[in-house]
Amino acid sequence: MRYRVAISGREESVVVEAGPDGGFTVTLRGRTYVADLRRIGKSPLYSLLVGARSCSVAATRERTQWRLDLEGSSFAVSVETEQEHAARAVDAERASRAGAEVKASMPGFVSRVLVAAGDAVVKGTPLVIIEAMKMENEIRAECAGVVAEIAVSERQTVNNGDVLVRIS
Repeated sequence: MRYRVAISGREESVVVEAGPDGGFTVTLRGRTYVADLRRIGKSPLYSLLVGARSCSVAATRERTQWRLDLEGSSFAVSVETEQEHAARAVDAERASRAGAEVKASMPGFVSRVLVAAGDAVVKGTPLVIIEAMKMENEIRAECAGVVAEIAVSERQTVNNGDVLVRIS
């Protein structure tokens, strides 16, 4: 599997493949390494074997990243799959656009429209309530702007992907 790894602010593409013996191979910057990583009890310590070199690594989760302590050096590391990285880039691009179409993320029934054309909204403003499977789901603005159009009305049935609100 391909990952994007940021180590102390430097981003790398890494391929990790499981090996038949429980170990794995890691490809980084065109070089392939055979490795094995085992947790030591229930502690944050791991035994890491890369080729013939062995060392201990302490791994501690810190919000959205890991803190790795290896042979006296400490590193901040974040890891995401290539798919997560691409999705995050698309989300960032979408959020930066001046306008957006807010679409239904599920089929359901529009129980309430919370805004009107001309209303100013910020990212996260509740726009519409869709009832699906006896649950109310609040659909929120993905960006700041002005409501240009309400494309649905209360008591209307919508499908996944239907435009609910246009923001400019």
